Amino acid sequence: MKTQTILLKISCVIILILFIISCSEHTSSKKNSVNRGKFLNSFNKVIKGKNIFNTQSFQFIPLETTDKSFFGKIDKVLIDSNRIFILDTHIARQAFIFDLKGKFISKLGTKGQGPNEFLNIKGMTIDRKKKNIILFDLGNWRLLFYTYEGNFVKSLKFKTYPGMSVSYIGNDLIATYSHDLKSNKGNQLLIFNKKGEVVSVLS
Repeated sequence: MKTQTILLKISCVIILILFIISCSEHTSSKKNSVNRGKFLNSFNKVIKGKNIFNTQSFQFIPLETTDKSFFGKIDKVLIDSNRIFILDTHIARQAFIFDLKGKFISKLGTKGQGPNEFLNIKGMTIDRKKKNIILFDLGNWRLLFYTYEGNFVKSLKFKTYPGMSVSYIGNDLIATYSHDLKSNKGNQLLIFNKKGEVVSVLS
């Protein structure tokens, strides 16, 4: 009888301890939840768009949608002289020209290996002085030049591996970024002339 009484008392004590621990964990969880909520609310109140940039200076331009102007992902946007140039290297794998009202002007080139064709567009840059849009075709190791109306002008073949991105820097010079794994030279900035020859290397 005494043994049963002792066991009963021990059981009651264990139940009481478990109850206290459970209540403690619930209270702690509730406090954490409240604190997290306060943090998120304060975060939302602090970060406001109007405090970061002036939204009154924005201009929203709906782009004309046609069978020829459809693209899926924007990788780069350039704007110059009433023209918007959009590059999509993943879905459409094309470059497109719109005016500042959103009207579709032209898309540039077609896939292939001909003079006005490309295999794998990886970049886009512009020559503002000559009003040329320049596409970087990694597949053919060359640049394709077009007018702002989308007419083909010329192509430029690189004499060596050009890298993965391009930028026109003026005076008929093109800068490219390259990571040479074979020679273990690491990251390099290559400067090409209008003949496609490397005239300077920065690493």
